Amino acid sequence: MLHPVRWDRKPVSADGWYDGVPLPVYHSAGITAGTSVSSSGLRTLWRKSPKHFYAKWAYNPNPDEDVDEESNAYVVGRAAHHLYLGEDDFSLQFIERPDKIAGLAWHGNRLECKAFLKQQEAAGRTVLTPNDVKIIRGMARSLADEPLAIDLLQGAVEQTLIAKDPETGIWLKARPDVIPTSDGTFADLKTTVSVLDYDLKMTLRNYSYHMQGALIWEVCDLLKLPFDGFALVFIEKKSPYCTRVVELTDDDLSRGRMQNRAMIRQLAKCIESKSWPGPGKHDAEFFSIPKTEAEFIDARLRELEAA
Repeated sequence: MLHPVRWDRKPVSADGWYDGVPLPVYHSAGITAGTSVSSSGLRTLWRKSPKHFYAKWAYNPNPDEDVDEESNAYVVGRAAHHLYLGEDDFSLQFIERPDKIAGLAWHGNRLECKAFLKQQEAAGRTVLTPNDVKIIRGMARSLADEPLAIDLLQGAVEQTLIAKDPETGIWLKARPDVIPTSDGTFADLKTTVSVLDYDLKMTLRNYSYHMQGALIWEVCDLLKLPFDGFALVFIEKKSPYCTRVVELTDDDLSRGRMQNRAMIRQLAKCIESKSWPGPGKHDAEFFSIPKTEAEFIDARLRELEAA
């Protein structure tokens, strides 16, 4: 049975399960002794195009530097994710904004408030508003009432699995929220807007989470680690903070493996050709409106003609 080894702060050159890899390093070009890709990259290739992928890829010598400030929803999700999974040093990465500074109520335009924000930025901390903290506590209470979710989120937290793809030589990276230590069911915690059936199905479609689970499966096979399934623990970011556990089917995970394989091969071709095409073709293309919209228009025209 494979066990984790402490990352030695050098580019990884051997397949393995690594502990102590900081998240920025995981996403960097320096994590492996050669080209690497993670699930987020493969999903960008699938949902968008090689050009979209390359614009943000760590191996691009001139990456897109237009980085938007983190949205409030993302900040809350990241903080909640960090706290619920029991990661260390939460207080070193996040801090609650005070209600008052120098005896006066907080106001973003005050010099003292701006100085506080700059201090925290320099210290590498993300500032949470009192409302952010209220939301995180609400989600924590909801999660605590779900024994299945709590059980699934037990294991080795935020560790890194790396293996070289035998076909292309590209290093494959996976960083599950939890690597199970009692069975082979992997789990990821996801904050979301809604856990209603329709909304969850759209979320699964929009984010291709089955490809994420499929890459973990692929890497586990290469590392000879057991993989019995992939579960997603969804929790709403607004009251009543409902929690829902969804386990992906073997069929969907197998489909995700085929998608990943196609994108790994496409990435290898792009690297070899040094070409990163965008969506579509070079020539003008015929493009039809969706079938359902066309049917609605035709029905409406018939109504008008019959009036």
